[in-house]
Amino acid sequence: MSNKNTAQQNTPPLRAHLVALRRNGQIEAWQVRIGTGGPGLSRSFAARKYGGEAQALAEATRTAEALGLELGHPRGGSPLGRRTRLSPTPAAGIRFEWLHYSLSTVLNVVATWPEPRTGRRCSSRFSVERNGLDGALDRALECRRKAGAPLPDRQQMLDLLTEVYRAGAPEVPKRRQRAMAQGRTVSVSVRPRSAAKA
Repeated sequence: MSNKNTAQQNTPPLRAHLVALRRNGQIEAWQVRIGTGGPGLSRSFAARKYGGEAQALAEATRTAEALGLELGHPRGGSPLGRRTRLSPTPAAGIRFEWLHYSLSTVLNVVATWPEPRTGRRCSSRFSVERNGLDGALDRALECRRKAGAPLPDRQQMLDLLTEVYRAGAPEVPKRRQRAMAQGRTVSVSVRPRSAAKA
C-alpha cells in the first residue's frame, strides 16, 4: 500500500447535514450542506422534482453517501415557530431589545426568521419610538407571518412589550460598558418577568 493511499484512508470523511428548506410551513426541498454551506458546498433536491418530500430526502441521502460524506442529524425538521428554552418571549423569533446609543436609548421589537430557500437567518428591528408599541409589534409579527410562522397571541405579546417599556432600559452589563464608552451602540435583549408564567 502506497503512502498516498494510506493518507487517503486516514483522512476523515467530510461532515455534512441534511437541511429542510421550508416555505409557508411546507418543505420545498432538502439540501445537502457541508459545514455552513456556500459555493460548491451545498446541493438542493426539490420535492417537486423528485415527486415529494420523502423522495427528495431519499435522493439527498443517496447523493451524500455516494460522495462519502458523513451525515449528522437532519436540520430544519422542526416546525417554524417552535419556541425553545432560550426564547426570551412566548413567541419564537420575537424579542425585545434596548439599543443604547451615545445620547439616547431606544426600545426595539426584533423579528428573526430563516430565509426559505437558503435557511440563512434574517432579522429586522422596529423602533417603539418611531412606530409606537402596537406598530413596532405588528411590523415584527408581519415579518414572521410572511416567513410562514404561526402568529402568537398578539395581546399577550403587547402586554409583555408594555411591561418592558414601562420598566425602562436595564443597566448595560459591565463587560459591554467599555464598548459604550467608546461611542459604540450596545444592544441588550430583555426577558419580561411575566414571560416565565406564559
